[in-house]
Amino acid sequence: MKPRTILRTVEIVAFANRSKHFRAATVRERPTGSRADYVGRSLTVAARKCVNLTRQRYNLIAAVGILAIAAFLGFTARSLGADPEEAVRRKFAEIVRQAEEKRLAAELQDILANLADGVDEEKQIAAFVKLSDWKMPAEEMVAVLTKLLDYQDRKTLRYYAVNRLGYFGPKARPAAEKLFHLFKNSEIYYIRNAAVKSLHEIGYVTPEVVTAYTAYLKLSGVGEEGIWNLLDALGAMGPAAKEAVPAIQKHLKDTDVRTQLKAFHALGKVKAMPEPSLAMLKKMTRIEWNDADGAYPTLTAIQNAGPKADFTVPLLLQALGEDLPTYLRCVMVRTLGHAGASDPQAAKAMFDALGKPLGPNDAGRHDAIIAVNREAVAAVAKLDAKNERIVAVLADRLGDIDPYGRDLAAIHLKRSGPSGKSAVPALAKALKRTDATTNPELVRVLLDACRSIGPGAASCGDVIIDLLIERERFDKNPPKEIDGERNRERNRRDKVNALRVLMKLTLADIGMPQKALPFILDTLANREYRAFAAAARAAGSLGKEAKEAVPLLMRVLDPKFVDQAMHLDTFGTIWVLPEGERTSARIEAIRALAKIGPDAKAALPRLLEMLNDPAPPEGNLPYNEEVRRAVKAIRGGE
Repeated sequence: MKPRTILRTVEIVAFANRSKHFRAATVRERPTGSRADYVGRSLTVAARKCVNLTRQRYNLIAAVGILAIAAFLGFTARSLGADPEEAVRRKFAEIVRQAEEKRLAAELQDILANLADGVDEEKQIAAFVKLSDWKMPAEEMVAVLTKLLDYQDRKTLRYYAVNRLGYFGPKARPAAEKLFHLFKNSEIYYIRNAAVKSLHEIGYVTPEVVTAYTAYLKLSGVGEEGIWNLLDALGAMGPAAKEAVPAIQKHLKDTDVRTQLKAFHALGKVKAMPEPSLAMLKKMTRIEWNDADGAYPTLTAIQNAGPKADFTVPLLLQALGEDLPTYLRCVMVRTLGHAGASDPQAAKAMFDALGKPLGPNDAGRHDAIIAVNREAVAAVAKLDAKNERIVAVLADRLGDIDPYGRDLAAIHLKRSGPSGKSAVPALAKALKRTDATTNPELVRVLLDACRSIGPGAASCGDVIIDLLIERERFDKNPPKEIDGERNRERNRRDKVNALRVLMKLTLADIGMPQKALPFILDTLANREYRAFAAAARAAGSLGKEAKEAVPLLMRVLDPKFVDQAMHLDTFGTIWVLPEGERTSARIEAIRALAKIGPDAKAALPRLLEMLNDPAPPEGNLPYNEEVRRAVKAIRGGE
C-alpha cells in the first residue's frame, strides 16, 4: 500500500520586524503517492520558496542550493520512514534563520558606518532613527550612543543621542560624565536642557552637579523647558541639593503657574521636612501656608492619607477661601480630591474651582485658569460617584450655566451606574434643554449616563423619543461656502447622526416604551448599517412586542446582503475600529429575532440555512453561535 503524505505551508519567519523582506506562500493540501512523486512535489514547493527568496535580494546560487538541499532532505527522510514535511520545514527554517542573522548583522554594520559618516548629516540622522528601534542589549546601545556625543559638528545627532540615553536610566551611568561635560560646555541650549533631563533619569548626583545646576537656574534666558528640567532634577536629589533652595524659591514667583508648581514640589523635596501624623493633623485648627515650607509637608501628608484624612476637609475649604497664590490653590484643590472623595462640600468646592483662580495677581490670567481647571478635573475624578450624597451634587451640577461643569458632572454620573438613579430627573431636564446650540459631546455624555444607570433611567425614554422625532432640533443652517466652515458643519452632522444611533442604544439599555416602535420600524427600513444595527438592538429590547419588526430584520439575513463589522459605541467619524466587542447589522438582527422568540418563526428556515452554510462568515464574526441561540429561542427552548 502506497504511503500518503500532505504538503502544507512552509513557514518563513522574519526576525526583528523585518517581515517585509519575506512572503509566506501557502500550498494547498495535496496527497501524493510514490516516492518519486513526493520528491517532485517537494521540488515544486522548494522551487516556489527559492523564487520568492531570489526576488527578495537573495542570490540565485543560494536559491539553487536551498532547492537541492530541500529535495535531498525530503527524499532521504522518506527513505528512513521519517516525516518529510517536518524535515523540510525544519531545514528551511534553519537556513532562513542563518540568512536572516547574517542580513541583520550586515544591516547593523551599515547603520554604524553611516553614523560614523563625517560628511552627510542627513544620512547620520536616518541611521540613528533606525538604531533607536534596533533590538540590542542596553550596555551595547549605551556604548554606541556615548560615542555619538563626541560629534561636535553634528548638533542634531548629539541632541538625539543625549535624549536617547535618558531612556536607559541607571544603565546609562557610563555616559553620565560625558553628558555632564556637555551640559557645562555646550553652547546649544537645547542640548544642555536635554542633558539635564537625561542625567536626572540616570540618577547622577554629585556636589559639582548641584552647584552647576544652581548657577544655571539663576541665569536669565534659560527657557521654560530648561527651568522645568532643572527643578525636576534638583527636587529628585532631595536634601543633597540644599544649596539650590534660594534659586528654587525665586521661581515660586515666576509668571508661569506650571513653573511655580514645579518649584513648590522641588522645594518641598529638597527641604524634606517631616510629615505630620494623622494625630497631629487632627489637632490643627488652620493650614499655615505662609510658612517657609508653604505647607508642603502638611498637604503631602493629607494626600498620602487619602479618605482617612477626611476630617481635614473644613481646613482645606477654609484655606481655599483665602488669597492663595495660584500654585497653592492648585495644590489645595488636588489635596481636596484625595481627602474629600465622599464629602459633598468638598465636591461643590471642586466644581466651584473650575475657571475661578483667586490668586492676588492671577485673576483673568489664561494659564492660571487652565492650571486650576486641570487640578479641579483631576480632583472630581476621585469622587466616589456611587455615594448618594455625591450623586446629588453631580445631579445639581447638570444645571450649571458653565458648560464645562455640566460636561464634567455628566461624565462622572456615568461612573455611578445604578446608584445614580436619583439623578434621573436632572438628566431628563438636561436632555430636554438640548438644541442646535448644544455641543453634541454633552448630549453623548448625558446619554452615556442614562445607559450606565440602566432600567432605573426608564423615565428618560420619553424625552429621548422626542429628541429622535424632532430631527430639526439638532440641525443647523446649510454649510457656508467657506471650506473650513463646511468641514466643521460636516463633522457636526456626522456627530448628530451618531447621536441618533446612540439614542436608540440608550432606549435598548434603559427600556424602550412601546410608543417608540413605529419610529424603530422606520429606522429598520433604512439601509445605513449603524442605524439599522442600533434599531435592531432597540427592537430586541421589546421582546415579543416587536414581532412587527421580523420581516424588516430578515432583510439582512439574505445571502446577498454584504455585512460589515462595527462598534456601535463609537462616536462620530471613526476610521479605525477600536478594540472591544464587535458587532454588525446581521448579528444585531439575529439577536433581536432570538429575543422576539416564537413569534419570529418566519425567520427559522433562513436561520437553519445559515447554520448549515459551509462558507466562513465575513470578518470572523460569530454568526454560528448567534444563529444557534436564535434557533433555540424561536423553537421555544427545544
